[in-house]
Amino acid sequence: MQFFHQTTDPAPRMADGAWRLLQGVAASRLLITAALALLAHFPDGAPILAVSGNSTLLQHSILAAGLASFIYLGVTLARWPGKPRFHALLQVVVDTLLITLLVHYTGGQHSPLNALYLLAVVSAAFLLGGHSAFYLAWVILGLTFLLALLRLALGLDQRLETAPLWVFGLALVAIAVLADNLASRLRRSEQLLAERGSEILSLNALNNEIIQHMDLGVLVVSEENRVLLTNPVARTMTGYPEWSEVRLPIDVVSPTLLSFVIQCRLGKPRSVDPVVLKSRRHEERLVKVHCVPLAEQTQGPILMLLADVSQDQAREQQAQLAALGRLTANIAHEIRNPLSAVSHAAQLLHERLLDTQVRRLSHIIVRETDRLNQIVESVLELGSPRPPQIEDFAVRPWIQQVMEHLRQDPAHISSNLHLYLAEPELRLRADPAQLQQVLWNLVRNATHYGHRDQEEAIIEIHAKREDDQHGSIAVRDHGPGVPAALARRIFEPFFTTSSRGTGLGLNIVRDLVTHNQGRIKYSTHPQGGAVFKVILPLAGPEPATRSGGPLSDTQQQRSISNSRESISS
Repeated sequence: MQFFHQTTDPAPRMADGAWRLLQGVAASRLLITAALALLAHFPDGAPILAVSGNSTLLQHSILAAGLASFIYLGVTLARWPGKPRFHALLQVVVDTLLITLLVHYTGGQHSPLNALYLLAVVSAAFLLGGHSAFYLAWVILGLTFLLALLRLALGLDQRLETAPLWVFGLALVAIAVLADNLASRLRRSEQLLAERGSEILSLNALNNEIIQHMDLGVLVVSEENRVLLTNPVARTMTGYPEWSEVRLPIDVVSPTLLSFVIQCRLGKPRSVDPVVLKSRRHEERLVKVHCVPLAEQTQGPILMLLADVSQDQAREQQAQLAALGRLTANIAHEIRNPLSAVSHAAQLLHERLLDTQVRRLSHIIVRETDRLNQIVESVLELGSPRPPQIEDFAVRPWIQQVMEHLRQDPAHISSNLHLYLAEPELRLRADPAQLQQVLWNLVRNATHYGHRDQEEAIIEIHAKREDDQHGSIAVRDHGPGVPAALARRIFEPFFTTSSRGTGLGLNIVRDLVTHNQGRIKYSTHPQGGAVFKVILPLAGPEPATRSGGPLSDTQQQRSISNSRESISS
């Protein structure tokens, strides 16, 4: 459920207000006309609004005005034709003429309908604005004076009474001034309200965008403990994307979050320690929860902020590993020179000794110093890896050459290597030398650990296309595999289950694959054995100059040297 989002423009809102005002005036005109028609027809024989000699004409005129008012109300509801100001001017002019006609038929100066002029002046102030009501008042005074002279000339009135005329004029002008001021104030208030409303909606839209894209998860829980509002981060943490349609109870979302809501409503302080939230996919996240009541009463809505601290811990761990790597590299660099001296001295001593037992001990010294030297070289390589030289290359000749080198290595003589190439024309994009080092380490791992006691290691290498953008090279053995409890730690540096391993081989493999824009995955084969799959980008449509052929002599020597220096886990 996303936050309310709406933007508006003051101009369309003011136009809508003008049309609604026109519709209100038209509706009031229709009601006044209906009231006049009732007074002109009731009771039968002696209507309340009756003028000798003109009753029939007056009744017909009121009915015609009522019909016109009804039609005009429909026109304003349809908002056609023209603009609101045209209709406003038309209404004021027609109303003034109709009122003048009704006043003439109901007694002129002594007509009870002279009060309708006041309504015309007020409607002009609200419909036209400015000083229109003041100007209309003087126009009405002129029409009233001319009507009085006309009635006097026609013999309808005996004499011209100026006193009532002046009193009516003063009242009309006063009403016009007051109506203009009131209408002006209301118009300014409406414009200010529209501007403030537009600003509020803009701020609401801005807040909505900020909340939707912030790193914190946001939930708003109602008084009934139902989720009202969320943002994508909160939905990801708890795995409920259908919140956009259904207001679920917070206990359905997470019982852990319900406990925070209860503590917040009771006003009790809650521990700031992170808690574990599980999504519907059973993914666990370490989250800090902060509750804030949105009302003075604790039983009102509650804002919940969820901060995922799992990434922070991962970044902290990476920083610690980086610092440890730099320290280890410095120590390894200092150890290498005296270690070389010890190894050289042991070799010289071994050549001069005649006692078999002592020669065996010196051989152990040479062997172990070589192992320590390999560890030092692996640590130095781990601390400062060589940048990859990415190029397109054909997998078939490359992998056949790598397998020839593997078969010639004494460490792999006791292994059976089998190649399965699903697509002979498969081409990948990576550094062939570093990829050879990766494959060398994986095969060495499979040789050491991928077989059961007293059995020969059987190793399969599978190369195929994964999808339209990636290919893969997988190394599978037929051994016992990696226990499930240890599988997620096999790529960690210095993690090993062997007394002679360094725990750096697979870590170096992962780093090399990552530097080549790929990824490595471990899985257990359904028929037994471990599978390490390296997924890399496919080569581009145009073959590169260096692609397709075997490695150069320099690349071969560098790759073999690097591979032999990397110790498997």
